[in-house]
Amino acid sequence: MLSLAAASRLGACTLSRGVFNASFTALRAAGGSVDAVREYATGDLTDGKPKTILAVLYKAGENGKRQPKLLGCVENELGLRSWLESRGHTFIVTDDKGPGGVADKHLPDADIVISTPFHPYYLTADRLASAKK
Repeated sequence: MLSLAAASRLGACTLSRGVFNASFTALRAAGGSVDAVREYATGDLTDGKPKTILAVLYKAGENGKRQPKLLGCVENELGLRSWLESRGHTFIVTDDKGPGGVADKHLPDADIVISTPFHPYYLTADRLASAKK
C-alpha cells in the first residue's frame, strides 16, 4: 500500500490550504488501487466528524459503465462512494465545474476537494475565498 507521504514524495498528491488534490499518478503508483486515498482518509478524515468530499471528475459515458476499473470518472466515483458513506461522510461527485455550476455550489461546504489533471477544477482565488473550510 502506498502511504500519503510516499505519494507526496513521488509528486502524486499535494496538500494545500486544507484542500486535498489527488492525482491519478497516485492511483497508478499504488498499482491501480485506491488504497493510497483510503489510507489518507482513514487517518485524517476520522476525527469523529463527518466530512463533505467534493470530487470533480470527467464523464466517461458508456465506457465508464462497462469498465468499473476506470475509477476517475463520474460513473465509477473513484470507487469510494460506499466506503465513504458507510463511515458517515457525504460524497458529492460531478463533472459540472463551470462558473456557478454544481462544484461551485458545493465548494463552500466541502472539507476536501478532489480534482483530476485531465478534467481540472481550478481553485482560483475567488473559489478559495468562497470555501469556508
